Amino acid sequence: MDEIPKRWVLTFPGPQGAHDEQPVIAVHVRAGETGPHGHPLYTDDRGVLAEITADGVVFLLDSDGLPEPGTPPHAHPLP
Repeated sequence: MDEIPKRWVLTFPGPQGAHDEQPVIAVHVRAGETGPHGHPLYTDDRGVLAEITADGVVFLLDSDGLPEPGTPPHAHPLP
């Protein structure tokens, strides 16, 4: 079994056609915790909570005040 990434960077897409800067945050794994879909949970220091699959599919569980994106955030593993 491949080891799960310990950290991801999430990019939150803005509204379609918008040219605003996209929020970008780094999240780290919450050791031993899984979300409702059975994948690892990740958080940042301010309370964003996301479940992320090994393939980088993001289930945003708590955005801690970030605008809810119309499309899921993009996830890229960090070394």
